[in-house]
Amino acid sequence: MADPGPRPLTTRAIVLGGLAVLAVGGLMLTLLLTLYGGGSPQDQAHLDAVRTAGTIVVGTGGAVALLLAARRQRSAELTLKHQQETARQAEHDAIERRITDLYTKAADQLGSDKAPVRLAGLYALERLGVANAEQRRTIINVICAYLRMPFVDDREEAQVRITALRILHAHRRGDQHFWSVSIDLDGANLAGSRLPRSKFAWATFEGADLSRVDFTGSDLSNADLTHATLVDADFTGVDLSGARLDHADLTGIVLKDAVWNEETVWPGPGGPPVS
Repeated sequence: MADPGPRPLTTRAIVLGGLAVLAVGGLMLTLLLTLYGGGSPQDQAHLDAVRTAGTIVVGTGGAVALLLAARRQRSAELTLKHQQETARQAEHDAIERRITDLYTKAADQLGSDKAPVRLAGLYALERLGVANAEQRRTIINVICAYLRMPFVDDREEAQVRITALRILHAHRRGDQHFWSVSIDLDGANLAGSRLPRSKFAWATFEGADLSRVDFTGSDLSNADLTHATLVDADFTGVDLSGARLDHADLTGIVLKDAVWNEETVWPGPGGPPVS
């Protein structure tokens, strides 16, 4: 049989309790008057002592009641704080699970054999990165890894890779969604890409095919272009300060208005080629 739990006090019980308290009070008053009601100085002193003791008892009881009330209040505050923290943690865990699910789904889409599905995966990763700054490094790394993978040069895959480059370009500029994370495109085939005014400082393009790439006005300071193929690439206005271009193929490269410094490493001892 289930425990019905404590039952609330009835009106009759409350009335009887109040009458009992009054009866005890009346009895104590009668007793005090009988014992010390003679009016003598000694009786008056006894009554004063009783009154003082009563005041002390009542005051002590009030202090105890106040302490208990304060403890209850503190306990209630701690309980509320714990509940709020638990709710925040639950919300954070739910958000993290949702982000993980979205990222996993988008990454799976990149592995599809259908170009439209791969495109959807790229756009899903971009949306995830715009909304979650802490995911941007991972997303940029995934996009760079995709661009580093060998591919069959067909029309559909070309469109997917152009989209990946557009996303990379859009978030490597100085706009409100600038994703300031490292770039690793070693060995990637980016021939013919358009990446003007991009922020590729400290990026690595070692061994990459950058033939005919438009880097106009981009920042490639301290970038690693070792062994890269830069045939007919447009480096107009590019910042190459501290960049490494040793063993790179600079045939036909355009360096109009490009800047570099003494730390820039060129393929040969003669310095930069004449544009």
